[in-house]
Amino acid sequence: KLDFVNTYAVTGSASVTLSGEKTISGRPFNAGDSFTFELYEANGSYAIGATPKATADMNASTHKYEFVLNYGVSDVGNTYYYVIKEQNAGQTINGLTYSTKEYNIKVEVIDNSGIVDTVVTVVDGTAEDKLDFVNTYAVTGSVNVTLSGEKTISGRPFNPGESFTF
Repeated sequence: KLDFVNTYAVTGSASVTLSGEKTISGRPFNAGDSFTFELYEANGSYAIGATPKATADMNASTHKYEFVLNYGVSDVGNTYYYVIKEQNAGQTINGLTYSTKEYNIKVEVIDNSGIVDTVVTVVDGTAEDKLDFVNTYAVTGSVNVTLSGEKTISGRPFNPGESFTF
């Protein structure tokens, strides 16, 4: 009697890249502009804790950011929930109002014919590489300017009752 025993094992790893681009409405990027994005672990309702799992800075040349998440065999069968938002969300600093946009992301780690794989869903349907943020710049406040001057006449004196309007 011959017995054949087949074994099945999932192997490998998978990574997910979540990325986007930063734009500013109302002004161009200035030298020294820097923006930071935060990735939070969340529950199935997308409630987050106070501390981000990771942060990513905008690339000053491309105005893009990215998070790379890695998964292994032990993650197969698990679902992970994340929220990405911009640091300073909703605040206005030096005329720049930071985006309040939040992206809710679900990552399912699956067995794809023996290989670790992922299924990524951004709740609002946005592509995982188009998680963009737009800040708005507006000039606020006012400036009072007082102008004064002196009228002179060259070649003759002022005549009594003479007036000038400017």
